[in-house]
Amino acid sequence: MRISLGSALRALRESRSVSLRKMESLGGPSRESTRLYEAGTTIPTVEALNRLLNALNEPLDSEVAADLLQRVRAARGETVGGLHPDQQKQLVETVVRLILARDPRRMAPAIQLDARLEVERELVRLGVVQRRCL
Repeated sequence: MRISLGSALRALRESRSVSLRKMESLGGPSRESTRLYEAGTTIPTVEALNRLLNALNEPLDSEVAADLLQRVRAARGETVGGLHPDQQKQLVETVVRLILARDPRRMAPAIQLDARLEVERELVRLGVVQRRCL
């Protein structure tokens, strides 16, 4: 089971043995803001997350940072892969339409649904869309 965003933030901070006070002095978010993020009461902005990661010396191009950024954006309803959720759905539909246009035998409704699900799974795997958007 995947841990919550707040728990992941706390685990990262504690793994570096950095107190809330120390993180704030290193340029991270305020102690109170960090408490709220870690409790799951508030979702940090992307800018606050970047300050937190910088204070903890976590490279912004690391897998940990990328995972946290994606989770923050998803929780805030922001774009993933540069696309708004409506654009993600439109992208899946367009790709499926192009596939079906190349192979008319795939026009049966059940096969169209299979194609949509297959395309969506691949786009999620690639990080272009965040989750089921159909």
